[in-house]
Parts: sequence; structure tokens; C-alpha cells
Amino acid sequence: MPNPLWESDDEFDDGGTPMWRARQAAIKRRQSPRPITINATPAPPRDLRELWDRLTVAQCALIGYFVPMFLMGSLIVGGAIFILVYDWLERHGIIHR
Repeated sequence: MPNPLWESDDEFDDGGTPMWRARQAAIKRRQSPRPITINATPAPPRDLRELWDRLTVAQCALIGYFVPMFLMGSLIVGGAIFILVYDWLERHGIIHR
């Protein structure tokens, strides 16, 4: 249902020529009214591939910068934890060389 506050073609119809009126009537009969949505938010991505395809260049650059940094940090922290745990187990006589 159209908004009553919107302007309609009927308000500005000065009658026109009979040919113009016939053409407008034919157009109105032929066209079915369809709702038009402006500025609709895009649907959320369905899978990871669709999400990846929607990333901007800046987002890809951030991922490419921080993911390897996180992986290297995980290796360093994991290595340090391994050394500390191994040393603690050796000091308490749980494992022997």
C-alpha cells in the first residue's frame, strides 16, 4: 500500500491527450505493483567462502598481517611453556635424561 504522504502521478495529471491516457491505463493494467526496498542490508553470508569473497582489500591485508603474527606468537609461547614444563618435570624427578 503506498504511503499517503508520497506524491502520486494522479495529483499532477492535467488530463493529457487521449493517447497518453490510454497508454497510462495500459501500463497500469500490465504492471503489477512490487514493493521496492531502498538501502536494504545485505543478507548475512551463508558460508566461509561467501564471507571471504565479501572482504575488502583492507580486511584481507589485516588478516594477512595478523594471522601469521598470531601463529608465530603461538609457536613462541607454546615453546616457552614446553621448556618450562619439561624443566619442572625434570627437577621433580618425574622424567630422567
